[in-house]
Amino acid sequence: MSDDLNRQIFKEEAYDLLGELEGALLELEENPDDMDVVNQIFRALHTIKGSGAMFGFEDIAEFTHEVETVFDMVRNGNLPVSHTLCNLALKSRDYIRSMLDSTDDANVVDPEEMQEILVGLQTLASGEPEEVTEEAAAEESVVEDEIEILEEETEQAAEAEAVEVAEGHNYQIVLTA
Repeated sequence: MSDDLNRQIFKEEAYDLLGELEGALLELEENPDDMDVVNQIFRALHTIKGSGAMFGFEDIAEFTHEVETVFDMVRNGNLPVSHTLCNLALKSRDYIRSMLDSTDDANVVDPEEMQEILVGLQTLASGEPEEVTEEAAAEESVVEDEIEILEEETEQAAEAEAVEVAEGHNYQIVLTA
């Protein structure tokens, strides 16, 4: 078989594995103690890494090795499954996909994105407390603002409904929270 054909076969298999990986990661978010899912994720990463190295995709193999290492820690009970881990793994999956896509055309993967993911994985692996990034703090602030707006809108709607019902009637409506 020619090298081009082998590389194409690897890419097709890797795309399939990335699809399985996404499903398993989403399932892991729902069932963080499911070691069968953790093992499924590890195997997919291990296969992408090994086959990538075999067929000349060293960049994919090296990056995937970092993600695989973190999931090996989870398998061995040295690292718990967390929301942060699942998010980083999903970002890693997307990044691996972009690396595969970039081999066909002039798409260039973002090295800053790779560095952000790797730093996040290394932070998790080291057991250091996660730093709150400016982006995460901003997202949290937006969510808090949205909750406050929804609470205000709900209160206003309840008051408007109470007034509407009470108009024309001699009822006294008391709202309690």
